[in-house]
Amino acid sequence: MSSTIFTHCDFDGAASAAIVSYCLKTDQFHFATPNNIYKQAVSVHDIICDLPYISGCHLWFDHHATNIQELKDRGLNPENIEGANRIAPSAAQVAFEYFSPTHELPEYFSELVKAANIVDTMDYDSIESWLAATPMNILNDTININSESYPAMSHHLAWLTRQLRDEPLEAVAGSDKIQSRWAQKLVTREKDIEFIEKLHSFIPEDEDRQIVVIDCSNLSFAPKFNKTLGLVIQPTAQYILLIANEVSYGRKTNNLKISVAKNFLTPSDKQLGVFMEELKLGGGHDNAAGGVIRAGSKNERLRKLKDFQLDLLDYINS
Repeated sequence: MSSTIFTHCDFDGAASAAIVSYCLKTDQFHFATPNNIYKQAVSVHDIICDLPYISGCHLWFDHHATNIQELKDRGLNPENIEGANRIAPSAAQVAFEYFSPTHELPEYFSELVKAANIVDTMDYDSIESWLAATPMNILNDTININSESYPAMSHHLAWLTRQLRDEPLEAVAGSDKIQSRWAQKLVTREKDIEFIEKLHSFIPEDEDRQIVVIDCSNLSFAPKFNKTLGLVIQPTAQYILLIANEVSYGRKTNNLKISVAKNFLTPSDKQLGVFMEELKLGGGHDNAAGGVIRAGSKNERLRKLKDFQLDLLDYINS
């Protein structure tokens, strides 16, 4: 029976799936988020990359400390899970190192892994290098085009995964399809910066203006942009917090999706993934994490959001 690779809808998700696809000759992909992977029909034949472990899957490749800890909390030993899981810069690196001893991998996979490591950990030395038109940045920035639906983005990601499997990074970035998307992205990036400039704020208790808050929960639409662009406007801020409505079957719910990231240019020992997990909201990396605030009413949502913002402020000041 054929298998499907369930993977994260980001660059590392595509990169890790590309490596697994090459080695296992699997060509079916399904893209998910850390929250909705639990709702997917994962079978005993399927493989999961860069997402939380689902019991019964055939193989699991992951690098998130919170996902590995979640297994231990369930009384499971991560070392007994088929595949490979360990704390690393990317799931692509975990998959690459798993298959390297037994498979002859293309030389261009080394560059793919390096790119995934940089992109997933935001290992840049300046805002300018993060925005530069390098192959890895172009491919990462063109995954999500503002006007695209989630199914359309997933379709693009499946195409991208196959290209990353079959061609070097530079060749994929230089393709007509990617260059067309890149031209669109450059236009929307400027609009995104203008949008964030109008929308961003700081909570009153944040006297040092450490957390740029981008609250989209009062909007009638769901904007798609990279929250880290907030650093273009507030480069001295230490964190960026994005708040958006959770949508179910096309309708807004009382729940809020939250994601928070560090200023990648400022060293910090704070573990955002662990922080989110301890609040039982979600998880992620040390440098970036996300989750969901669940509420039964608008008043409860506002109260829980305020509590979360104060908890975050206390945490980064501790």
